[in-house]
Amino acid sequence: MAFRKTAFLFFLLAALAPWRPVFAAPVDSLRRAPEISGPVWFNVEANSRISLKSLRGQVVLIFFWNTTDQRSLEVIPRINAWYERYKNRGLEVIGVCASEWGFDISEAAVLNKVREREIGFPVVMDTDGSIWVAYHLSAWPSLYLIDRKGYIRGEFRYDFSWKDADLMLQMLLDEGRSKLLDKM
Repeated sequence: MAFRKTAFLFFLLAALAPWRPVFAAPVDSLRRAPEISGPVWFNVEANSRISLKSLRGQVVLIFFWNTTDQRSLEVIPRINAWYERYKNRGLEVIGVCASEWGFDISEAAVLNKVREREIGFPVVMDTDGSIWVAYHLSAWPSLYLIDRKGYIRGEFRYDFSWKDADLMLQMLLDEGRSKLLDKM
């Protein structure tokens, strides 16, 4: 009988507690996204580089992939679709083509895949693995969602839920339209 009363009180209190978004995290626990840099960029103007600092105010999706990884190549159409659907709402996508071994990546191979897969967003080559290490990457494909203030708010690796990733992306895009973000 005592168990029933305790369980009832627990569920009652849980029902009355204010609901928080599933993806909410305390501001002090957020990690600023490491900067992205590399010697070779595709789909950017000549002699220009993109930085996360210059993209503050936009939601950034960082997409880690490899030219020889079949799973990476299979998700590119979805990333392209997200980019087209959400770019007018403040989304920027940066593809990071990373090498697992440091030798299985070439400018020609990346350029070929960018053209073949009709990638419309900027892509940087992570030739020395520094971006891979900075993001503690362990597998392709991986997605990182960065909020308008430059903090990592979502990490999705290898066999992730597209529905969850899309919900998180939409939440971040909507969050930027609110004055609440400015108070963080």
